[in-house]
Amino acid sequence: MQVFHDLLKFVLRPLSSSARDGHVIKCGDEVVRKCYFRVAGWLADHIENLMIHVIYTTRCAICESPQDWLGDLQKYPLRDAQQYREWVDKSDTESLHMSGVKCITNALWTRRDVIPRELVRSDIVHMILLGNLQHLLDWIKGFLDSHDRLSAFDSIWSLMAPYPSCYVL
Repeated sequence: MQVFHDLLKFVLRPLSSSARDGHVIKCGDEVVRKCYFRVAGWLADHIENLMIHVIYTTRCAICESPQDWLGDLQKYPLRDAQQYREWVDKSDTESLHMSGVKCITNALWTRRDVIPRELVRSDIVHMILLGNLQHLLDWIKGFLDSHDRLSAFDSIWSLMAPYPSCYVL
């Protein structure tokens, strides 16, 4: 799991300066704007959320509810990434274990522009988005096919120019 977070830190590194200083980009309407990129959400199922938050499988990614009290409507302290980072730096495994956190340096704990517990997006949102996209694509393909326009659409689509000023960092 540490390898995953090391790779994630490497992948997110270009966003650090962009979140702080901004990045000049030509937008789809050809207007040049200064944009500030940040990680705003992480669509994932429960297991993926556990990995991104380095917590045990029987714990909540948002609060520190005891594992036997998941689903209880009482208010528990929210997860504090800064505190976990300090405990990992001190190798305080007992405190981490009591909070349900693994002793791994999380790539999101070092980012100023991210509050990890706010990234959590429910599995149902993940599945609904995937299902809606697939449904939409199937509907469009069926519509074009029923009007004998699918091959014309494919031909026109393949002739479209790429997004203006689109490049990989």
